[in-house]
Amino acid sequence: MINKISFSKRFILFCLDWLILNISFLLPNIFKSNFSFPFGYYFFSFFILNTIAFSIFFYESFYSRLENIPNSEIVYTVLKSTFIITLIIDFIATFNFHLLIFNKIDIIYSFFIFTALILFEKLYVAPLIIAFYLRKGIDICRIAIVGNTKKTRYIIDYIKSLDKNKFILQGVIGGKKGGYDEHIIGALENFDKIINEYNINTGIITLDRNEEENILKLITKCRNNNISVYLISDFFDIVDNRNTKSLSGLPIINLTSDSGKNIYLAIKRISDILISLFCIIMLSPLMILISYLIKLNSKGPVIFKQERMGKDGKPFVMYKFRSMFSDSIHITHKQYIEKFILEQNDDSVYKINGDPRITKIGRILRETSLDELPQLFNVLKGNMSIIGPRPAIGYEVSIYKDWHKKRLRVKPGITGFWQINGRSKVKFDDMVILDIYYIENWSLLLDFIILLKTIPVVIGKEGAY
Repeated sequence: MINKISFSKRFILFCLDWLILNISFLLPNIFKSNFSFPFGYYFFSFFILNTIAFSIFFYESFYSRLENIPNSEIVYTVLKSTFIITLIIDFIATFNFHLLIFNKIDIIYSFFIFTALILFEKLYVAPLIIAFYLRKGIDICRIAIVGNTKKTRYIIDYIKSLDKNKFILQGVIGGKKGGYDEHIIGALENFDKIINEYNINTGIITLDRNEEENILKLITKCRNNNISVYLISDFFDIVDNRNTKSLSGLPIINLTSDSGKNIYLAIKRISDILISLFCIIMLSPLMILISYLIKLNSKGPVIFKQERMGKDGKPFVMYKFRSMFSDSIHITHKQYIEKFILEQNDDSVYKINGDPRITKIGRILRETSLDELPQLFNVLKGNMSIIGPRPAIGYEVSIYKDWHKKRLRVKPGITGFWQINGRSKVKFDDMVILDIYYIENWSLLLDFIILLKTIPVVIGKEGAY
């Protein structure tokens, strides 16, 4: 319940930022009554603006960090973010051959409007929203300190000095008698039981450096239980110090990989809907032409439907333009895929080269990846995403090793990380490794980069058969 409500708070703050951003960059056009551009230009311009802005916002942890830092640091973070966003938009507007509706004067006006409004929101409106949730007993930080080092006493005193409406110290796990006996709530071996009993949602690890094994186990346990996990800043040699954050002024290292991801997934879904709708509308004449050519070239249905495995292995029907003769025997592909997965040959490719089952128009569709256009409807339905691992077939999943199945943790995509890094040219294990890398390092910015890199890969027909 805590995480669900916390998501709603972040979503409200996200919506406020979205409104401020778009109003700020639209106002100069409203003042000048300048709406001479076609609708497509507005859609493209604001899509680019929102992609850049929210990539910066998420990088700066707008929806998880800002509420826990001093106002001076909020002002610095907001000014830095709005300046970078404006700088990037100005750069694109200068060299984009008039594809964006923004000119330099409008961008300057928008920068000042945007900065003023977003600062007002973060300093005055956001605290009211946060206070409302706290009064309801929601999103309270229930902290357990794990460890018994000399830093533990300092952290206990520090947490006690914070706002008691937001930060509650539940106790110390694994502590030894001496100095803070009244705060000890159990031993390390009872960690799982204690966090449930005390409803803990935040852990601060203060174990010694020589206890790396216990530290890593605790980090895993915290993540598995959806607990925010932090290390005190003495542990810079264990993790990249670029992850250093501040918990209400306390210098620590944030190791919460999934914190706030629900809001990002919601944005990813909204982006999927907008992009798929836009592409379906814009490419509908091309799809009608392709349908006609398929019917002209061979007998059978225009759309090929096949059951694929979606998120968490849930089956769904995937759509493609039919590129094979309708009476083709698909056991050939099953045998080929089984060999491809099990043998892991260096010279093998994911798709069958020179497949005789493919029609003349089908070969062109495959080489240009146009056969995948109907998957836009899968994205619209929610079965797939624009970016994600390749949708697996049931008979290949049946021979997956356990670690292969990790690629099923997210929605499959039309394009993905492995497609831009090898497409059909990599071994199956390498393909899965690329998919898992994408899942573990996923961000909206990474999706945007993959989308941009997909274009030259498709145009160059890399790995297409």
